[in-house]
Amino acid sequence: MRWDYTLFGWQPAIEWARRWPSRIASEVLHAAYLSYYGIIFSVPVALYRARRTAAFGEAVFVLMFTFVACFICYIVFPVAGPRYFWDATIRTSGGPVRATAVWLLEARSSRGTAFPSSHVAVGVTQSMLAVRYFGTRGLLLGALAFGLALGAVYGGFHYAVDVLAGLIFGALTTALGLAIHRQLVSTTVQAKASAPT
Repeated sequence: MRWDYTLFGWQPAIEWARRWPSRIASEVLHAAYLSYYGIIFSVPVALYRARRTAAFGEAVFVLMFTFVACFICYIVFPVAGPRYFWDATIRTSGGPVRATAVWLLEARSSRGTAFPSSHVAVGVTQSMLAVRYFGTRGLLLGALAFGLALGAVYGGFHYAVDVLAGLIFGALTTALGLAIHRQLVSTTVQAKASAPT
């Protein structure tokens, strides 16, 4: 909370929806937030269907690397999101999409997993991978991830600083994951080449 106030001078996750109560904006941004569940599978499924085996293996490795890195952060530095600290009744603007998002989080979310936002980190990872494998067509995933990030703050699910950290974290884990995967593949190829026949 202090980091958000220091960076922005206000609490976007708590005050944005209150300052701009719009049912349409709420539903659109919550739909973007829910797009996360499709974003997770989008790149691996597209690569698998295209039978791009090497790229599929690389994409799954990088995606899992991002998830595991986020999970380690939650163990070391648990942060509860803003929705645990404010009265949900102030969110008068919302419909069935918001209700679905809240229901999913209440049913399946873990407290202490706000920083960095794994939703945003995974969205960034998948966007970078989509551009890597599919060129400019991958920018569509980037647009969804951007909407997801806005929805995470507007919906009060993450502090704005969680989203910024998720953006940076996703970019770093993607770059690092690609480098590690490349090294593992190179080591495996060398080991096979030097093995006695």
